[in-house]
Amino acid sequence: MRSFTRIGLPVLLVVGIVFGITFIGMYSSDDSPSNDGGGVPKGGAAVSALPLKFSTIIVTPVPIPPSGEMKDVPSGLRHLFYWDANIEVGSPGHYEFWCQNRNAEPVSVRVPRTNCQCAGVELAVVPPEVYKEYAAMSALASGPLSAAPGPASAIVHAMVLKAKLTWKPLNTGTEVFEQTIPAANESRGPQFGLVRLAWTGKGEPGGKTIAAELFANLPNGTPDHTPLKANTIVVPAFDILRRESPKVWGPAHDIHLGELRENGQVQQELFLASSTRTYFLYQITTAKADPCITVSDVIPATAAESASFEEFSRSKENSVTRLRSLYKVVVTVRERTESMVDGKKQFHQLDLGVLEHKLIVSGVNAGSMRMTLRGRVLGDVTILTGAETGKVDLGNSIPSDQDKSRDLVLSADRPGLDLTLLEKEISPNYLKVKLEPLAPVDGRKQWRLRITVPKSFLLGPLPENSSVILLTNSPTPRRFTIPIKGMAFDAGGPQL
Repeated sequence: MRSFTRIGLPVLLVVGIVFGITFIGMYSSDDSPSNDGGGVPKGGAAVSALPLKFSTIIVTPVPIPPSGEMKDVPSGLRHLFYWDANIEVGSPGHYEFWCQNRNAEPVSVRVPRTNCQCAGVELAVVPPEVYKEYAAMSALASGPLSAAPGPASAIVHAMVLKAKLTWKPLNTGTEVFEQTIPAANESRGPQFGLVRLAWTGKGEPGGKTIAAELFANLPNGTPDHTPLKANTIVVPAFDILRRESPKVWGPAHDIHLGELRENGQVQQELFLASSTRTYFLYQITTAKADPCITVSDVIPATAAESASFEEFSRSKENSVTRLRSLYKVVVTVRERTESMVDGKKQFHQLDLGVLEHKLIVSGVNAGSMRMTLRGRVLGDVTILTGAETGKVDLGNSIPSDQDKSRDLVLSADRPGLDLTLLEKEISPNYLKVKLEPLAPVDGRKQWRLRITVPKSFLLGPLPENSSVILLTNSPTPRRFTIPIKGMAFDAGGPQL
């Protein structure tokens, strides 16, 4: 009993005071326009110059302050702090606009149009007893009806409102309906309603404005027009990142491995971030299996890694990114490796030359993303001239009515090494390729490799996999891949 007197009684007094303040605030007369930027409007007498009064008509993402705390958000935007404007591609999103009828007559509501076929509008009339319960519980949970809404308000919203409301259509994209909000009552105050603007995150990721034109009118009155807008952000289900430094993060759709020499090894730690899903199941596969390229299991990132990413995101001006989950995976690339197959040791090496290896990152019910490992494997053969980067670039202005050639000079890095052109693997097969020996230098062989795009065969870019492949004669023959890119244009006269 003493414990209750010392602890329970003061708590009940606080609860009662909060409820009383909230109830009085909600139902006291206030006919002035709302200027608090949102939230549930206060109640009032059954008189109004407008058919409906909305607490807010435009919602937009709230930039997350560097502290990540709601107390640092302007008071007029705090009601939106816990509204997540990020909508996953192909997933539904919505916002519910509070309105009230303060008139002694019912108000009819119509939404003749929205700005997107992906959008629809519904109306729910909030019964007075449901609103009273919601007002009290929302205040106790620091919800939208209080000065500082908190995450518990979402639970209150679901428990009290969504379970006890009946939604009726106003606009389904193909049909338009008229609904009615009952009249206010002198004893209970205004009649509250919710207008739900719903949409699907279609199209490419990026900012998107969903709008609806709402008309409300009293009997024998002129319809009043209210534009409702929700500025949302369509985002992919996940994104691929890498940590450039302890405090800097960046996209990682292309992973640059640098140069791999004999027995070289490179590891890259990748992160998979989602702003829409708390839990994720990922799968990473390779477009072409290679024993020299391995991928670890995908595991949750550490708390410190998640905190670092969130801090980096908030440091950007007007950032609205909210991290829901962060996972990590390690990709390892080795110049050579050994493995046991059927009890026998097998030796593998990467092809010499430019390395471009595709990885496919998939999420359950979330689509997939392709990423490319890029590097260069150095070894027994060096390109002296013609393609110092390892790639042959013929340019973007090849006349289609002329041959275009490029000569490369290759050198063996050790005595006794020889090269063979794999003619059947030339891609595209119309390329003319010739490998000719040159005079040795310091006892090491050299060759001239001439690559020609013949006239009248190419219009536009060369195919993505265009390349020439050579083969060394070392104890373990090794392929040497030389990619080719270029684009031809029509150099002739007008085509009839």
